Amino acid sequence: MEIFKSKEFGDLRLVVVNGKEYFDAIPIAKTLGYSNPHDALMRHCQKEGVVFHEVGVETGKYKSGDAIMQFVSKKFIDEGNLYRLILKSKLKKVRKFEMWVFEEVLPTIRKHGEYINEDIIDEVLDDPILLRKLTERLSDEKSKRYEAERKVNLLKGNIISNKPYVDFSKTVSSVEGAISIGSFAKL
Repeated sequence: MEIFKSKEFGDLRLVVVNGKEYFDAIPIAKTLGYSNPHDALMRHCQKEGVVFHEVGVETGKYKSGDAIMQFVSKKFIDEGNLYRLILKSKLKKVRKFEMWVFEEVLPTIRKHGEYINEDIIDEVLDDPILLRKLTERLSDEKSKRYEAERKVNLLKGNIISNKPYVDFSKTVSSVEGAISIGSFAKL
């Protein structure tokens, strides 16, 4: 899960599921000025673009100062549903929110696999360890993306090489009076 921070809009949580970005639904609906976020999601969002994701929520602190975490299932919406909420919002600052998400957050994620803004750059300059962690994450993302692309290309190659067999099988099975391979084997 990625958390993007804006002084004006607060935190924007985003998860990537099967290569697709999903946004934390309730906080976005609140940011967009909906007085009843659950109702807004029911009225404006398509079910196909909704996923549930387990997230850790800090519910307190131990005496040691460590966070007490509880995992809850939260609703996340895809980009299409985010558009729908933005279009239906009556909030005056919705245009600024839209510009932040669509012109800064999403393009940065798609380009780098990370959201990097001025605050993060300042943090990295102050903390070299953070730079190393960020670099490692970017490297891991690049490796995963390369591996996924390699698998897709391999599968595309399999489809192309198997096409003559598939075409032949379709032709044979569509002939009137044809018997199945299983029936043929029993003869």
